[in-house]
This record gives sequence, C-alpha cells and structure tokens, in this order.
Amino acid sequence: KDQRERILTHKEYELLLEKCSYSNLPMLKDIVIFAYETGARQGEIVKLLNHDVNLENSTCTFRDTKNGDDRTIPLTYAALDILKRNRFSIRPFDVLARRIRKHFSRACKRSKIHDFRFHDLRACFCTNALLSGMTIPEVSVLSGHKDWKQLQRYTRIKPEDLGTKIQNIKKSIG
Repeated sequence: KDQRERILTHKEYELLLEKCSYSNLPMLKDIVIFAYETGARQGEIVKLLNHDVNLENSTCTFRDTKNGDDRTIPLTYAALDILKRNRFSIRPFDVLARRIRKHFSRACKRSKIHDFRFHDLRACFCTNALLSGMTIPEVSVLSGHKDWKQLQRYTRIKPEDLGTKIQNIKKSIG
C-alpha cells in the first residue's frame, strides 16, 4: 500500500472544527476533537460505551479493538470534557459510522481541505504525540500499535518539524 502523507496543519484543524460546528450532525465537532485528541479509530469511537469511561481516573477503554485487544488510554482535558457532556446515554457517540463519514466529508469540503479522511485524524494524533516528546513505546500504548513498523505508517514527521529540536541535541564532550 502507498503510505499516506496527509495530516492537518493547525490552521486547517481550526477551520475544520469551525465547519463541523455548522454540520447537520450536531456531535460532529466533538467526534472530530475526540479522534484528534485520542487517536481512536472511528469504529472504536462509535462502539465506546459510557460504562467504559472512568471520569475519576480520566481514562476510557476501547473494547475488542482492530487488533483484538482492549486498550485503555488516558484522556486529554478536551476529550474528557466531551465525554462528560455525553454521558447520559449508553454511548457517548450514538451515531452510525456512515453518518460520521458523510458529514465529515462535507465539513472537509466546506473547509477546502482536500485528500483528508477521517482515519487521517489518527495520523495527526500519532505525529503530534511524537513531536510533543513522547517515546515510540508510549505512543504505541496510546494508539494500540503492536510495533514501530505499524506505528510508523501513521507518523508523518517532516524535516521542517524538527528544526527546533535539532538545536537541542547535546554535543558529546570530547
């Protein structure tokens, strides 16, 4: 398979969220933020049950994920806020995957964001997590990837992303 290269710039992400606010699917913005903040797959998001959300520990557990395992992740404040607002039914995101795809596609079109799929939000998460300083094993725990080879397909770090970090490399003492 050809590896995809597409992730959102910060400006594109903000624009996409703005367009999601006008969607006929009222929870689209929350779903996009949740995916961007957690790296969760669309299927994991729609299958998530409120009893698998632990508000005290700020975690949620995705059951029977694509690789067959359950995965518990810590939640960012933004993801936690979304789950708190949507805790009054069985599922926080009680919507069919095809509706998400349809409305997400429309929001991208309205944002003039081309060649970007919902699943690419997962790549945004993995790339952002690695750029924030997390290690490969740490990001793998969050994303559910079993090894670096799998995770690498979701990592879209470019040389220009590393400009500041290159200045921080410690020079060996001589």
